[in-house]
Amino acid sequence: MDNNETRNKKMNIALIGATGKTGSHVLRTALARGHSVTALVRGAGRITPAEQLHIIEGSGTDAEALAKLVRDADAVIVTVNHMVNRPGLSTHRDVAAAVCKVIRDTCPSAHLVMQTSASHGLPGFEHSAGRVMTAMMGFMLDYVIADHRAAEQLLQSAGEVQRYTVFCPPKIVEAPAVGGVALGVNELPIGTFTVTYQDMANILVDEAENAGHMRQRVGVNGTRKVKDVVNVSSAEPRRLLWQNIRMKVLRLGPPD
Repeated sequence: MDNNETRNKKMNIALIGATGKTGSHVLRTALARGHSVTALVRGAGRITPAEQLHIIEGSGTDAEALAKLVRDADAVIVTVNHMVNRPGLSTHRDVAAAVCKVIRDTCPSAHLVMQTSASHGLPGFEHSAGRVMTAMMGFMLDYVIADHRAAEQLLQSAGEVQRYTVFCPPKIVEAPAVGGVALGVNELPIGTFTVTYQDMANILVDEAENAGHMRQRVGVNGTRKVKDVVNVSSAEPRRLLWQNIRMKVLRLGPPD
């Protein structure tokens, strides 16, 4: 994946999700490699200005803002995150639909690189996560999983974007990059079930540079143990479980 000749070519990269956990790492990585980045953010004050960084305000479904974002882009990287599991969730699908339409109409040669999740039926997931974890995630994140699946299906079936790649990581954590990552076409390779945000960012920017997995769904898994994990709360799984109990069993809305 590391192609020095390709990296010497400076690119115009459009980025959706630049203030998120993966997206902020993608932003720093792309700028560090000398690329020009145009980032779509909801508020310009949420991102630090930098040389070769252009900021456009708007949402991931704003057609006018997206048209400005992807104009002259060589690659469009999408790292939309949401952990609020609720009925009718369609964030990933809506963003995918809007981005695909704008790329088709504005910049059809752009390569769309999207991060979703490995938790929705990717072969090898249950083997890596275990049956109990797979069942728990299927309950705690069922609407999130359905939204990711819908986004991928739209991308693969709509035919609006001819150049795309979808990456599906399992658990992503904030920790120093370890560099040990395995990729599998349409499967989650055997591994540690953990990838760092920085390693994920490297993969996404590598793909933008090299286009090594065109029109493929690629599972991502770590092959080395991640050390010095930062800010991982053991309360998060309990929060998601209680949230689903409220919505599905008690028929209450998500907690404020």
